This record gives sequence, C-alpha cells and structure tokens, in this order.
Amino acid sequence: MGCTTPTTIDARRLVAVDFETAWSYDHIVEIGCVELLGTKKTGRVFHCLVRPEAPNRMSPFGIHGLRASQLSGARSFKEVADEFLGFIADSTIIAHKEDYERHTLRRELERISRSALGPERFICTLKMAKAARRFEDCTLETVARQLGVYRQSRRKGFHDALTDSHMAADIYLRLSPEWSTGDALRNVRLNRRLKPPRVTASGLTLKPHKTAGRVFLDTKKKIADWWRSVDQQRGSI
Repeated sequence: MGCTTPTTIDARRLVAVDFETAWSYDHIVEIGCVELLGTKKTGRVFHCLVRPEAPNRMSPFGIHGLRASQLSGARSFKEVADEFLGFIADSTIIAHKEDYERHTLRRELERISRSALGPERFICTLKMAKAARRFEDCTLETVARQLGVYRQSRRKGFHDALTDSHMAADIYLRLSPEWSTGDALRNVRLNRRLKPPRVTASGLTLKPHKTAGRVFLDTKKKIADWWRSVDQQRGSI
C-alpha cells in the first residue's frame, strides 16, 4: 500500500483500487476495490459501473469496452460516492500507477465538493515493480503474468476494474516482502515520482512519517520487524 507508504503497524487494512474512465482521467465509468487485511485478501470487494458526465470517447472505450448504452442505467459518481468512500474508509490504498487513479478520484471528488485523498494514502505497485528491476515491462498485465497472479478479465480482451484491482492487490502481496530484506527495492519513495534507483553505501534512505499517532513502516528495520511479527503470527495459528 513500501517504506514511505502509509502501511502501519497498528492499522493494516488496505484496499486495492482501480478505475476505468470515459475521458482521460476526468470521469469514472467503473470502480473496483479489493480489501486486504495484513497479508491476505479478505474476500470483500466493492464493484459498480458509473454513469459518466462526459462522452465515452473511442480511446478509453478501446481499453475497457464499455459502451454508453451499458452505462446509461448506472448511478452517477455522486450517487455512489458515499458507498465507495465508506468502503475505503481510512485504509491505505493500493493502485497500479497510483497518480493516475488518485487524480481521477480527485477530479470526481472536486465535482461534488468533497475533499481529495492525499498521496500519503497511496501505494503504487507500478513503482514497486520498477524498483524491483526484473520485469520485461511494468504494465499491470506483464508484472502480474511474471509473478504468476494474472487474471483474465471478465470482459475478454478488455480491462475491467475489479479484475485489475485484484491483480494490483496480488502484486503488492508478492512484492512488499522484499522491503523486509532490501534486496530489490532501494532508494524509492513509492508515493512520489520515481527517479532512477541508485545504490548508496547505507542502502535504504528513508524519511520517517507519522500521522494521527500511527507509527508508519518507514524504515528498513521497522518493515523487517513487521514481517517477522507476521511470520510469528502465522506460525502460532
């Protein structure tokens, strides 16, 4: 949801989110969310189509395949916002290319006079994949295939938000333990623009982060300790 992302020791609910859009990142046509607790998906999801207040142009249609006629009977974002935000609550949000998803959501929230979610709430699996430096490319599909977590979309040949959020969640679960060893992910702040990684003598350079009294996993040692505690809990079950 990574070192400077807001995964916390005392609050480990995360939600993987994906949006399909009608017009650039301005208008959502589909929302998919998958809940995680600690290191497991819980099975709880949120999914709905959304009637956009903008034309469904050909470029995004070629990605998600949703026609205007399929969306005409759906609720608007304003009508689904409370249910969607209630599902996310105060959890950390996982997204592949989080800046796209975050700005998509920001624009929709602005239209209904609601507050945007800050970048500290997000974990970017695209940046995690780039930092790992072992994938052919870092698209959602390629990373998911190479990690063995690829899912065929329910709309064959197109993207769908719920399938993509499942894959983002699985990618996070596969890549996040690498923060405990520092083998692959170095000098990366996942909630900021990625710069070319460079190895330093001290290994991981991180900026501590605290919010609302929570202690975030913002150092290599904290992350290693957290995963050690997870392993111990697994062994006691």
